[in-house]
Amino acid sequence: MCLAVNHYPLPTLVAILGTVSRLFANEGNDDLSNLSLDQLLETKVATVTAASRRDQAVEQAPSSVTIVTSDDIRKLGYQTLADVLTGVRGFYTTSDRNYSYLGIRGFGRQGDYNSRVLVLVDGHRVNDNVTGGVTMGDGFIVDVDLIDRVEIVRGPGSSLYGNNAFFGVVNVVTRKGKDLSGVETSVSAGSFGSYRGRLSIGYELDHGIDFLASGTLLNRDGHDRLFYQEYVNPPVSDGFTRNTDGENSRSGFGQLSWNGIRLEGGWVERTKNIPTGSFGTVFGDPRNSTVDGNYFVDLSLNHSFENEVVLDARVSYDTYHYRGLYVYPLSTLDSPSGTTDSIEHISGRWWTEDVHAHRIWNDQFTLTAGFEMRQNVAQNQNNIQTVPYRQTLHENHHSTVWAPYLDGSWDVLTNLTMSAGIRYDQGDFVGSSLSPRASLVFNPITPTTFKLLYGKSFRGPNAYERFYSDGGLTQKGNPGLEAETDETYELVVEQKLGTHFRASLSGYYYIAHDLINQTVDPTDGLQIYKNISSVRGRGIEAEVTGHFEGGLRGRLSYCLQRAVAEDTHDELNNSPNHLIQGNIIFPIYQETLFGGAELRYVSARENEPAGHANAYWVANLTLYSHRIWRRVDISASIYNLFDHKYLDPTPIELRQTVLEQDGRTFLVKLTAGF
Repeated sequence: MCLAVNHYPLPTLVAILGTVSRLFANEGNDDLSNLSLDQLLETKVATVTAASRRDQAVEQAPSSVTIVTSDDIRKLGYQTLADVLTGVRGFYTTSDRNYSYLGIRGFGRQGDYNSRVLVLVDGHRVNDNVTGGVTMGDGFIVDVDLIDRVEIVRGPGSSLYGNNAFFGVVNVVTRKGKDLSGVETSVSAGSFGSYRGRLSIGYELDHGIDFLASGTLLNRDGHDRLFYQEYVNPPVSDGFTRNTDGENSRSGFGQLSWNGIRLEGGWVERTKNIPTGSFGTVFGDPRNSTVDGNYFVDLSLNHSFENEVVLDARVSYDTYHYRGLYVYPLSTLDSPSGTTDSIEHISGRWWTEDVHAHRIWNDQFTLTAGFEMRQNVAQNQNNIQTVPYRQTLHENHHSTVWAPYLDGSWDVLTNLTMSAGIRYDQGDFVGSSLSPRASLVFNPITPTTFKLLYGKSFRGPNAYERFYSDGGLTQKGNPGLEAETDETYELVVEQKLGTHFRASLSGYYYIAHDLINQTVDPTDGLQIYKNISSVRGRGIEAEVTGHFEGGLRGRLSYCLQRAVAEDTHDELNNSPNHLIQGNIIFPIYQETLFGGAELRYVSARENEPAGHANAYWVANLTLYSHRIWRRVDISASIYNLFDHKYLDPTPIELRQTVLEQDGRTFLVKLTAGF
């Protein structure tokens, strides 16, 4: 395989990483007695919880796993969860200037609201019960400053988590009060009138009581003006929309824990103006906007009994609300001239109860058994049109889902582990689904691990896809939708290379049946969700990570992937064949000043019938000063350092088939602890 330097940043990053490693590190052997204290700290075993609902070493987890730490987030200048995931191998994001959409392994459906990946916060499901989605940008419920680590588990996860764990599970693990040990505040300012402020307090008190409380405010003016050729229509429009890109959000998060009992909750509300004229609205009208919000309260218990049984139980209550204001010309409705407002209200409320226990026998056999129930007490969608007044949508539903699950692992030999699991989901919308998984993890020699993985997942049609309609204006519902399923086969090889490097190589193949896709009904021109034919995807992912004395570390990955429709063999929209992601964190001055550089390459993507997004690469650079004075940290980041122009494919509701993304931007941030 030959990669041209003028198109791919891979050789450059390899050269940089190799040169810096020679400057800062002295390669040695694996004898721990010869390692420095820093090197010994780097050898600690990374663990993951989300792969099996229990702590286990990443190398032994029956999945392909990546961990992103809070230190990575700070030193690489990540602002949102979407930023974190964009830097992980096999993941990519697109933006329609309202929401960020996640693509995984060549599958990136714009407009699915991220309903094909399950997102957890400390094990609590945050996907809503109406769209099945989750907001990963500034509307995410946890400020990135409160994240301790993010666990990314690739592949089907329905055998443990059920619905939405279609292509992967992302578990956001939060910081604890003892990590703050006082008051912490941060302020940041950046391009396009962006300002963010956070105030947090956290302590570990006597008797093991730990508490944390935090609040965040964000305001961003956005672009003064944006140009879209599709709306050039003199003298009505010059193609520019002005002051229609603003955004603001506010959020809060808190937790209180003692002796294995934890009470946790969070809330967020985000308002975003829409500059793109989506859904056929009046282009350039500043009233076009969406408001998203949700909150949750979660009470959990973790207790270890004397017979080596570990019990995890939780009960939680969640809400979700959405308000969309869309301004339409009355002429499209055969009414007098002027405009009319289409106002959407979506709300959801649900309870979740989950209990599972696991036990280890003779340090050889582990069994996990659990039961989960979710009562969707409200899944409401309403739409009104103001002039003339009429109600175009009134769909209020409720549903219940219950599921038992079983998962076990057996150390057949000291270096061979077999795992298997199964879950049965039964629900009003999802129907009945059986989700198995199986794996073999083999360590023929100490530094080498082979993983042979199989899993089946499902995603049931959500209330939005089944019932949403705006009265025949742009979209109609489809109550007859069926669940979609996915089967994935994967082989992973993980290899330690000396003291400082780790490498992984994986090959995967998946086939997804009855995929739910938004399309246009040719009989009436309305958008509708339908079960389409199967999709087959295959790919190879290669990654090398390095950790060195003094804080130098880096990660470099290359993904070759292809996802096609089974009936036509055409590649999917928004499906890049090549992804290259790399980052390097390097010390500049002792343990005080660090640099963080990131490179990302995404190959060309189609958006049929008429859209094409060219290949692009983006470089980001962050300077991070740790404890420059007492507990004060300062960072400065430049994103899209070389001001490269690049485009993202768009959802079907936009007239534009591709959208230009932001050029060079900056952010300056100060964090202080007291």
